[in-house]
Amino acid sequence: MTVQPNILLITWDQMRADCLGAAGSKVKTPNLDRLTARGTMFTRCFSQSAVCMPSRISIATGRYPSEHGVFTNGPDFPEGESTFIEKLRDRGY
Repeated sequence: MTVQPNILLITWDQMRADCLGAAGSKVKTPNLDRLTARGTMFTRCFSQSAVCMPSRISIATGRYPSEHGVFTNGPDFPEGESTFIEKLRDRGY
């Protein structure tokens, strides 16, 4: 039986990459640095929206806000959108 790797996706608001020790900052972030050393750090990513909810839905769906239709913060996830989270669940996560 193959063991599936653990997946940990960390997102945060208002923290630039140059404030992370693993990215060369003088700021001390030892726990995040350890996680980065054992995982993958995306260095060429950017936010799809300045607003939190549309950006997070873009992460989950892989689609731009203009495609999934969410432009503001709110409780509603667009109906019919498929997410990578569902795909992971379907594969035993």
